[in-house]
Amino acid sequence: MTLDQLTVFFGWMAVVNIVLLLFMTLWLMLFRGWSKSIHSSMFAVPADALDVIYFRYIAAFKILTIIFSITPWIALKLMA
Repeated sequence: MTLDQLTVFFGWMAVVNIVLLLFMTLWLMLFRGWSKSIHSSMFAVPADALDVIYFRYIAAFKILTIIFSITPWIALKLMA
């Protein structure tokens, strides 16, 4: 693979991950009650604990997106 191909790959990977992050965040903002009822019944987790779990999930996804897709894309753009 060339540097240009890798740059394009990581760029699109960053775009897809950011779109997924925005979708998850908007979903949990708009449908929090519905999501809480489904997840609490599926996994036997108290509904009060789900806010913290959702926040940790979104935070971890954001950190992983920055580390594994945005940072390599920036590094490859700087190399070109």
